[in-house]
Amino acid sequence: MTGKRRLYLAVFIFGFTAMAVQILLMRELLVVFYGNELSAGIMLASWLVGVAAGSFAARFKKFQEEIFRLLLLSITVIVPATIYLIRDIRNILGVSAGELMGFAPMAFSVFILLAPACLVFGSLFAVSCRLASPEAGSAPAAAGKIYMIESLGAVAGGVAFNLLLVYMFSPLQIALFCGILSIIAVLVIA
Repeated sequence: MTGKRRLYLAVFIFGFTAMAVQILLMRELLVVFYGNELSAGIMLASWLVGVAAGSFAARFKKFQEEIFRLLLLSITVIVPATIYLIRDIRNILGVSAGELMGFAPMAFSVFILLAPACLVFGSLFAVSCRLASPEAGSAPAAAGKIYMIESLGAVAGGVAFNLLLVYMFSPLQIALFCGILSIIAVLVIA
């Protein structure tokens, strides 16, 4: 398998993982905030801002393949840790059971909780675009191809999560599964 094909397979896997993780974390947060529509909007906004910040932060040009592998491996730690923090956020903020959380603590906690995963996924996209286009002239075409492959992975991740994973595994087991997929992606590009 050529280097580009390995990269594309790794991108497909991280697209799959990114969608599964997004759904997983949003479900966990909805439980904490009692299914509040405002919290869903805050979650999506935080995810969008976090991924954009991660993409912006990945402006480095050296050691791209090593950073790509490190970012993929960080998913194995970040997702389970985020689930544990989400489940304990009410205790951390001193919010009693049954009490609705105010807008400011909700927005702050969602942004802080989702930031690590969002920064990683945003950085992964930017770094994979750089890896796919070593020549400056091929950057737009490479970015389009990476976006398409990641989107296909995200579709597969969303379908797999909603039809299989959510019925077969607990949230922490799904996080472990996503971590294993990330390790596989690292091995694919190694």
